Amino acid sequence: MDASKYKRRAWLEVDLDALDRNVRKCRQIIGDKCALTAVVKSNAYGLGAEVIARELVKAGADVLAVACLSEAKRLRRILPDAEIMILGDTPLDDMSDAARLNLICTIWTERQAVKAAECGLRVHAKLDTGFHRLGFDCREEKLPEIARILGMNGLKLEGVYSHLALVNHDEDMKQFALFDAAVEYLRAHGISPRYAHIDDSIGMVRYPEHQRDMVRVGAFLYGVWPSRYDDPITKEPVIATLKARVTHLSHLGIGEGACYDFLFRAERPSTLATICAGYGDGYARAASKYNGEVSIRASRCKLAGLACMDQMMADVTDVKGVSVGDEVTLFGGREVPIMEYADWSDTNRNEAISRVTARVPRLYMRGGEVVEVLDYME
Repeated sequence: MDASKYKRRAWLEVDLDALDRNVRKCRQIIGDKCALTAVVKSNAYGLGAEVIARELVKAGADVLAVACLSEAKRLRRILPDAEIMILGDTPLDDMSDAARLNLICTIWTERQAVKAAECGLRVHAKLDTGFHRLGFDCREEKLPEIARILGMNGLKLEGVYSHLALVNHDEDMKQFALFDAAVEYLRAHGISPRYAHIDDSIGMVRYPEHQRDMVRVGAFLYGVWPSRYDDPITKEPVIATLKARVTHLSHLGIGEGACYDFLFRAERPSTLATICAGYGDGYARAASKYNGEVSIRASRCKLAGLACMDQMMADVTDVKGVSVGDEVTLFGGREVPIMEYADWSDTNRNEAISRVTARVPRLYMRGGEVVEVLDYME
């Protein structure tokens, strides 16, 4: 398709072939008997949930996971038959609505369990094994109370799960032990939901022996991987690349300044390229503060001054032939790896891609060609 009109300012290219490859990698790790829950919260980490969720289901994801009811409703409109699970809080007053839409919700209190049973809502119970964010306290002395709640009449309990804090190996093992003990206790007392799950993306790769009946995978699917967990299986780059255009060239003499507060000062005759993207598009302002770089004509160029809301500047003095209209890679792929951009931004890779805003059209690629466009401004 002709996507040229979407490449006039800033745009996000999303490689669907890479997404498919990462789903296949997951299957290689977990096998066919373990359910794959694809996490598509926060607009599929900023990549466009409408398209990404559909492609993940086609590629073999068994369940889609979101953060809240509004995200689940959005997916239900386009995927009427998909299994959709809400990982965060569903207010009691919204549970009937969730049941009507055949959603799966997370519970961790008796009040939630009672309401879910009343309205016939499908649920997974979350157990707090040490993260201390959400979940039933599942220390040994609390297990009888959990069993009483989860064993109530009418409760459609389909799973129990927890989340690793990923502090270190020893702490991870403590969480696994708590989770396993809780699951076994529940089963010994006649509570045997179909799914038990604790592994996320990192857990799936690091601890496949603990994957149980399901894994919840988000970052791995999108090629976003913390460097401290580097692994040969995760070497693919992030599947998304943020790009923009050069809109103007400025020529500065020695001592002339540019940008707010003249944070760039020319120490030699310099050429700056103005790029039509900024923090209003989701580019981190902090990246320009901490020696951020972009790629123009396959050359890395340092940013000049701070990124503005809608524009930024880069020093292209040493790059031959830069012209207005040239394509700029802001982050992604191999030109500007997401790990470097995230470090400049003082954030992690998940946030780096999730913050891309709605005014940036998403261009979905197969075989290097655009096959679909998602433009929230149209």
